[in-house]
Amino acid sequence: MFSGGGSHACFRDCVEGVAMTCTYNFTITASTAMSYLCGDCPNNVSACSNPSCIAAGGIVRPVTVVNNRIPGPGIQVN
Repeated sequence: MFSGGGSHACFRDCVEGVAMTCTYNFTITASTAMSYLCGDCPNNVSACSNPSCIAAGGIVRPVTVVNNRIPGPGIQVN
């Protein structure tokens, strides 16, 4: 599981004089949306939540994913 958003240590308000170096690890992968990993998705909606399923609108197509997500994780700088 990848942490992001409010669970990431760097998701905070800036404080003058308190520096923070943030490190992010991204894995970029060529994959296929609606692959066999999606099981019976979209006919069985719970199958769309399989950990490695990339539903991406329910169309079989090649996709590039970041950390197995579409869209990839955001980086917010405050």
